[in-house]
Amino acid sequence: MVREMIRQVVSEQLCFAIYNAQKEFSRMYTAALEPYHLTYTQYLALLVLWENDQRSITEIGEALSLDSGTLTPMIKRMEQNGFVTRARSQTDERKVVVSLTSKAKESKEAILSKVTSCLAVVTEDEENYFDLLNQINQLAKKVGGISNEKSL
Repeated sequence: MVREMIRQVVSEQLCFAIYNAQKEFSRMYTAALEPYHLTYTQYLALLVLWENDQRSITEIGEALSLDSGTLTPMIKRMEQNGFVTRARSQTDERKVVVSLTSKAKESKEAILSKVTSCLAVVTEDEENYFDLLNQINQLAKKVGGISNEKSL
């Protein structure tokens, strides 16, 4: 059955549809976040910190599935732009703790409002949004399970 579903036409490939959707989301987020001089990944880091301020680089990396080699320069740019501060942990000097600045806290509602207004165009209602989110998360979990198998 699956073999019949998989066709040679690019436009009928599930992976291409997801790739295309990701590109469009990237464009949408770039436009929404540009006034704040934030990238999409920096926005995600802010979401993590708005949920729970003062997190280590490791904790942020785990939440976003990013390694410290990617995260550290990004956090440095966010610090230069006034959104976060970095400091060594007082209890463990090996850890760097990232904290929100007043600018990040004061900008939260405006940033979230801008992103929400863009997302409102994508999904008609809250139920549709969460159904779609659930389907995509289930798909990612299945694909992750397959790609982590050694028999590929």
